[in-house]
Amino acid sequence: MKAILSYPRSGNHLVRFFIELLSEKPTFGIDINKDDTEIYKNKFSKDFTFNIKKYDKNECYIKYHNIVNSLLKSDELIFILRDPLEVLSHKDNNNWDSKIYFQNIKFYNKFNKKKILFFYEDIINNKHKFINDLYIFLNIKNKNKLNYILENIDSLYNLSLNGKNRDWSGNNSNTLIRYHFNFPSNKCKKIIEKYIESKSKKYKVLNRYVLTK
Repeated sequence: MKAILSYPRSGNHLVRFFIELLSEKPTFGIDINKDDTEIYKNKFSKDFTFNIKKYDKNECYIKYHNIVNSLLKSDELIFILRDPLEVLSHKDNNNWDSKIYFQNIKFYNKFNKKKILFFYEDIINNKHKFINDLYIFLNIKNKNKLNYILENIDSLYNLSLNGKNRDWSGNNSNTLIRYHFNFPSNKCKKIIEKYIESKSKKYKVLNRYVLTK
């Protein structure tokens, strides 16, 4: 089984969009959410094809936001990480426990099979590198599809934002401006920064999010 793991609002749907385009296989959402459909079934503002026909579901990726039993059976993992200051403080994440964010990192660190880590900020800022790295990781042999995506990368990123008939508000998360949320006070902001810094000592992947002195 193959898995995509990320905390909410970390670019999971965006990655699924390009997995489906590159691999020509669907990705599946969380079973308990029937509105979390395969990306290729969404309606987009412009006609284009994912070219998805026959497939074996065992070869497809399944989306996860937290650690559950079915995830433990995975033999391949794509892990997406976003700035904790962005996702943990967002108003839409009020029902999510911040412990899950760090449990996901711990799961990635201990996962001893095929895996790759994508930082959300790199997915947005280094589009060509992200697509090439994803293509290599997926072990796809379809240069025509790769070239099509690279040649139309900006328009495809924009299209990925407006898919309809799905449980997602991805266009609201597509920002890289740190502190664009309103903290109650400067003191509160500093407490959160210290918290992230303390966690980075245990989870080295968070080092890039620690403010330099």
